[in-house]
Amino acid sequence: MQVNKLTLRKIMREKLRKQFINNLNLRGQISGKIWKSLHLLDEFNKAESNDSLMIYLDFQNEIETTRFVKLPVVIPFCDSDEIIPFRLFSFDDLETGSFGILEPKSELRKDSKRLLSPESLEVVIVPGLAFDTFGNRLGHGKGFYDRFISRLKTTSIKIALCYEFQIVDSIPVTKFDKPVNIIVTENRIIYC
Repeated sequence: MQVNKLTLRKIMREKLRKQFINNLNLRGQISGKIWKSLHLLDEFNKAESNDSLMIYLDFQNEIETTRFVKLPVVIPFCDSDEIIPFRLFSFDDLETGSFGILEPKSELRKDSKRLLSPESLEVVIVPGLAFDTFGNRLGHGKGFYDRFISRLKTTSIKIALCYEFQIVDSIPVTKFDKPVNIIVTENRIIYC
């Protein structure tokens, strides 16, 4: 029986919350393993070296990205209901945004030299609460990444980083949901 999105979000948020309560180092260990696997992907390495890679900055119990990224890097920030790619040169350029996520300082968000078009991105690292092996993704429910992915070139590669327990049999999808191409967990790389 397939679980609806609201129920699955609740289940996955609770699993993420409980996973690291008694072992704070475990998140970092798993994240490091996933990051090593990510570097096995030619698509990732090529995009990282030519400034066409966008990586989310981790939030709460997500796979850690912030401590692994090489600067400069392209990160997302939200403006109204849209994700804007932003070139980050220093972590000093960040502040905590409205959802508690690190974002560029407000005075830097209008700097046209730092803003990129979604079409310039070859690879986008996408967060999520749950995924299935077909690349379907359950986000936090606001649709930010689904709208953003629809603005990418059709050849852009979307890569999800997640814990193995975030892989489920099936994700309920609608016509607005956008899948990822590759999923990297601590145990495997899944080509969707």
